[in-house]
Amino acid sequence: MRFAVGFLGILLLMSELGFSLEPLSPWESFGREEGLSGSSVTAIAQDETGYLWFSTQSGLNRWDGYTMRVWQKEPFSRNTLSHNLIQTMTLDHGKTLWLGTYGGLDRFDIATENFTSFRHQEGVPGSLSHNVVTRIYRDGRGKLWVGTLDGLNRMDEAKGTFQTFPYSEGSNDGLSGKTVRTMAEDGQGRLWVGSSGGLDLYDAVQDKLLRFPQVFPGKVFPTGGVMGSLRLPGDTSLWLAVWGQGLVRLNPANGDYEVFPLSDERLFGLNRGEAGDLHVSTWGGGLVVFRPSTGTSFTFRNDPLRSDTLAHNVVYGTFQDRGGLIWVATNGGGVSRYNPRQQQFQYLPTIGKVPTLYQTKDGSLWIGVYNGGLVQVDPHGVQKTWKHDAKNPRSLSNDIINCITEDSQGQLWLGTNGGVSIVNPATGAVQRWSVDMKAADSLPDEVVNSLAIDQKGQFWFGTYRSGVVKMPKPGTPGPATHYLADAKVPGSLPDNLVYFVHQDRKERIWVGTNGGLALYRPETDDFQVWRYNPEDPKTLPSNTVRSLLEDSQGRFWIVTNGGGLSRLDPETGMLENFGLKEGLTSLSVYSALEDSAGLLWIASANGLFSFRPESRTFRRYTMADGLTSAEFSSGSLKSAEGELVFGGLKGVLLIYPGRLSMADAQPLVALTDVQVLGQSRPIAPRLTLGWQENAVTFSFSALDFRDPAKNLYAYQLEGFDKTWIEAGTRHEATYTNLWPGTYRFRFRGANPAEVWAESTQTLTLEVEAAPWASWYAVLAYAAILVTMVYLFQKSRITRFLSNKVAELEVLRSQLEEANSRLDQLARLDGLTGIPNRRALDTWISEEWARALRQRQPMAVLMMDIDDFKRYNDFYGHLAGDACLKAVAGTLAASLLRTTDFCARYGGEEFVVLLHDTDLEGARIVAERLMESIDELAMPHQMASAVDHVTISVGVSAEIPTSDRSFTDLLQQADQALYQAKAAGRHKVFTAG
Repeated sequence: MRFAVGFLGILLLMSELGFSLEPLSPWESFGREEGLSGSSVTAIAQDETGYLWFSTQSGLNRWDGYTMRVWQKEPFSRNTLSHNLIQTMTLDHGKTLWLGTYGGLDRFDIATENFTSFRHQEGVPGSLSHNVVTRIYRDGRGKLWVGTLDGLNRMDEAKGTFQTFPYSEGSNDGLSGKTVRTMAEDGQGRLWVGSSGGLDLYDAVQDKLLRFPQVFPGKVFPTGGVMGSLRLPGDTSLWLAVWGQGLVRLNPANGDYEVFPLSDERLFGLNRGEAGDLHVSTWGGGLVVFRPSTGTSFTFRNDPLRSDTLAHNVVYGTFQDRGGLIWVATNGGGVSRYNPRQQQFQYLPTIGKVPTLYQTKDGSLWIGVYNGGLVQVDPHGVQKTWKHDAKNPRSLSNDIINCITEDSQGQLWLGTNGGVSIVNPATGAVQRWSVDMKAADSLPDEVVNSLAIDQKGQFWFGTYRSGVVKMPKPGTPGPATHYLADAKVPGSLPDNLVYFVHQDRKERIWVGTNGGLALYRPETDDFQVWRYNPEDPKTLPSNTVRSLLEDSQGRFWIVTNGGGLSRLDPETGMLENFGLKEGLTSLSVYSALEDSAGLLWIASANGLFSFRPESRTFRRYTMADGLTSAEFSSGSLKSAEGELVFGGLKGVLLIYPGRLSMADAQPLVALTDVQVLGQSRPIAPRLTLGWQENAVTFSFSALDFRDPAKNLYAYQLEGFDKTWIEAGTRHEATYTNLWPGTYRFRFRGANPAEVWAESTQTLTLEVEAAPWASWYAVLAYAAILVTMVYLFQKSRITRFLSNKVAELEVLRSQLEEANSRLDQLARLDGLTGIPNRRALDTWISEEWARALRQRQPMAVLMMDIDDFKRYNDFYGHLAGDACLKAVAGTLAASLLRTTDFCARYGGEEFVVLLHDTDLEGARIVAERLMESIDELAMPHQMASAVDHVTISVGVSAEIPTSDRSFTDLLQQADQALYQAKAAGRHKVFTAG
């Protein structure tokens, strides 16, 4: 089904050429809104931890998917950038950044965040030749080379000095141009240097640069500055970007070269792309993607009238991260990014959903469109449409096409909502065979959902209301047999609503209905039936059977709406079901196909799934993976060439299974920040908190940048949390008023494909005891008591004894009062003054036990301040603390009953417990609390919903039972809160 043009239009042709052609999904802009310090981005890199680094003309930036950290020059500081304008950046062994600035060369140690600077010093031998550094390169021998506006430098890193290779004007020897732009090594490990004046080779024996005519006498290199260079893996050639000429492919062994002119000759840089492509940066002509194997190219440019094109036409370079995203650094537009994985799917829009698909022997694709008639796309991409015309009896009988099959003469039989139509593909002629109750060979129902022709030439019609009809070819003599559902007759059809009729390789007839699955038994002229039994998990999981797949191993797979996927052994009649436990997140599935590797593909109401029968595991694909729509219909087919085609609600999806992998790589997960009382601390293996430092927040990130908002997280503070806390998309954890002791913080993350990875980073947290609870304080208390007892025993004077006893009593009272105050402080949140999570845990156990005894409902409201991190970032942490106090006070004051309980759960989250309150009552309270926060009218310019501080609320309620715990109720409220925030925030959602 690889059409040159047509089917999917130009898109399929483009897909054959890979990333070198325009992506089907748009470019995304990335810049100031994400916190980038400048719109002129000169280079991009990704370190071994997984952070992305952007060098700009306004400083150095690090991105973790949520927060941008910026380093800029700080006057009078030694540990700082030499200059904010960074011209070039090189990542060294994943741990060190070398930065070429307008103020010298900087070495940045990523782990310690320390800068070391090297500058030009006039008249000082061994210093850098010029402070404007244009290129940095680490060669295969470990030498560091630094190109500047005034010559080439080789660094002695042990001494911090440089040997200079200058340009000598008027000389035919040495560096060809004053400004060094690029360096690369050929297959023999020889270093080639491109400059504003041409191309040179470093001669290691003579320790000098040889110009191109010196290396290859009699040959002249194309005129123009050499702005970029690289060698592709497995290729002996050097590729060079030459200003004013184009791409040059050089044979470094003999000096022969070939020039490839491009759409713009202002070439500025060269990077390696996907699948052997070259990414050519231009100074005003956009990004050119060149494919060496074909000598073809495509240019991406900025369109000022569209937001989904390249951000700017001046391009510095490109970079592909570990997740596969393509990032483009531009001069003035920030960064553009594109996900090439989204080319795994191709999409053909239609005017309606696609219930059926068929491919004829000539390779044509036939598409039945609901209310859109029949569409043919031939192998040359030519499209033709058949539709119903009430005035033309030679038109289709109805525009709702439910099924397509082909007879032995090559005619197409269409089951429609108005009977049957027969199309002759050779002539385009149409015949109708409509329902006529008076005719002997008529169908009993005008809605035909399925049609099959068996090996004997008999036609099997599956109808919407009237079961199955078997007859000879319509128009020929012979009896017709009508099979109907009858609960009183064993072996009858399970239901009269038929979804499909299918003949397997053994010529058996299968019927899928709305009441179960049936297998026709010709010896008895009846059916063996499989139905759903809620008491027996070995039966069908649903009676709505939408399709059947017989795979290459002879296994039968049953697709059900409401039950997921089942495997049937027709010999034994045994069923094995696969659903939510195996990873299928939607049980409403419509069709299944098998690819050439034996992988099953299942189309559902909520995404596309691949299923590996050996491991019994599902992999879900959604719009984040490039699907244009996540909802499918029943049409599907496997083409003769192996592509899989699925019908959707608004078009046809074509899948190239070879481009898809069963499992994504695990993301790198990093601890990005640790804050104590709102102030960041250095990230180290161990952190000690004083007894007054009663609030610590851990921030973390799964460094997969495809869609960070959909990354998932879980964490655990060992010694405090008994199990892992499933945090959803929240990427931070806050703990307050921890008891003295030692804890260990662990965390893990998942990318949008829900591939999980636990971080190798852990942090040991030690909380010191308060002075009055320390061991020496307890020892002092004991010493006082012993002394008093001794004095009491030795005293002979009653008055003296009484005084000492009184003193001891006073001391005891003071100690009890201090302990009481300490216990009270331990149960109150140090910032907001309302109960904390420890107090909540105590209250939970008591209220849950009481509600269980009294059989009364219990409700929980989980609330989250909307866009609070943006509030903190914009207004500052002091304002954020004030906001938390105001919200906490308002929530607590808005509860009308003394039995209601409000606590700070952590960070910007609050929990309210409602005694003897059902779900509806809890929802009313939630809306009242949301309104009370609205009435505060606290400005929030960075809010995504409204212009003031708001909350989102998740509500759950139930009557406790012995087989459930409060954790279940809390998780329901947390999920409802997630739905409220996903729906746009500033909303109340109830669970269930």
